[in-house]
Amino acid sequence: MNVLIALGSNYCHEHNLAIARCRLAHIMDSISFSEALWTEPIGMDGDRFLNQICSGFTHLSFCELQSQLKDIEASCGRSVQNCRMNTIPLDLDILLYDNKRYHEKDWSRPYIRQLISLMG
Repeated sequence: MNVLIALGSNYCHEHNLAIARCRLAHIMDSISFSEALWTEPIGMDGDRFLNQICSGFTHLSFCELQSQLKDIEASCGRSVQNCRMNTIPLDLDILLYDNKRYHEKDWSRPYIRQLISLMG
């Protein structure tokens, strides 16, 4: 299945995105990443986010992929308590799976459009 995933972090930005890129490369084929882009937080107080987009292919089902992404987020320290304190070590959202769009409101965000365009 073709997949497009949004990556974001507002804590230990480069470190957590590096972990995510490495782990994603183990569950996706023909993976590529956009450049990273700094953005201000949306709908919350907190530090700026470093964002990226990745695209590739996976043989995992949607639910299996979602589970793997949650495991990657947790390995970087994502927790309910951190989120309540506006600390997001890692956020991984499936934007596209098998040509079906998810997180529709994210598609209209300027930084998402810019990151997708950086994919070339």
